[in-house]
Amino acid sequence: MKHIRSLLLIRAANNAIAFTLPALAATVSFIVYAAMGHALDPAVIFAALTLFQLLRIPLQFMRMFRISLSKVKSVEKCL
Repeated sequence: MKHIRSLLLIRAANNAIAFTLPALAATVSFIVYAAMGHALDPAVIFAALTLFQLLRIPLQFMRMFRISLSKVKSVEKCL
C-alpha cells in the first residue's frame, strides 16, 4: 500500500510541476527583463508569451517521460 501511495504522490508532483512551470518561467523572465532596465511594451510581452506557449508542448513531453520513468522504476521494484 505504501508503494501505491508513493507512486500517486510522484504523479501528483509531476502534474503540479507540469502545470506551474510554464507560468513560473514566464513570470520570472518578465521580472528579470524588467530588472535589467528594459521597458515592458506589449510587443515584447506578447511575443514572449507566444514563445513560452510554444515551449509548453515539449515540457508536456518531459512530463510524460517522467511519468513513464516512474512507472518503470515501480515495476523494477516489484520484480
